[in-house]
Amino acid sequence: MSRLPLRVAIEGPCCAGKTTLGRGLEQELQPLRTAYIMDYYEYTRGGGFFPRPIPGSAAEAEDALRWLLNVEERRTAQARAAENQLDVILIDRSIHTLLAHRYALKKVGKFNDFQSAQDLIDSSVIPLWPDVIMYLDMPQNLVHQRNNGKFEPDNIFIDADFNQGIRTYFQRFAGVPHHRIAWLDAANSIVMIRAIVNMHIGSLVSQLDNEKEVR
Repeated sequence: MSRLPLRVAIEGPCCAGKTTLGRGLEQELQPLRTAYIMDYYEYTRGGGFFPRPIPGSAAEAEDALRWLLNVEERRTAQARAAENQLDVILIDRSIHTLLAHRYALKKVGKFNDFQSAQDLIDSSVIPLWPDVIMYLDMPQNLVHQRNNGKFEPDNIFIDADFNQGIRTYFQRFAGVPHHRIAWLDAANSIVMIRAIVNMHIGSLVSQLDNEKEVR
């Protein structure tokens, strides 16, 4: 992490409050110059043609990933074009979401193409990789409580083992120097969470500003 803007990914299971947090921070981080990148599903206006969460074949899995990379390119284009004028880019579900999804599918035995997905994404110049990840963590009972009919009971996105797989993907980054990750309790009020994240981001932006002045 050696330049501005600071790229901040907001990650976590479905119903954790990622979009609510991101939208609120977009306003609260002023006077920092901030851009907000919508998540993949919202960017495609509620899905449209959205890949099935569990691919039926290797070919379908690759096609789905290439389609999502195309969405990644389009949803990040405006922020990339304005990078020189920004302090912070908030990313509602980063490219790590795509990898975490395939990692979790592997963990629950639904589909195993994680290494192929990793290779395809790593070889692409499209992803906007974050500098820091804010992970909204919450217990499974809260996932079901907040779901409130959004997903059917048997949907993979509210499956306990699948969500544990998502968590495990991000847990691997703990203590890795080039993967800064902050764990946030999504059961807390959104006001408290925003205050914590605001503090994290402000500190990191100040650090980058100081490093820039030294150079």
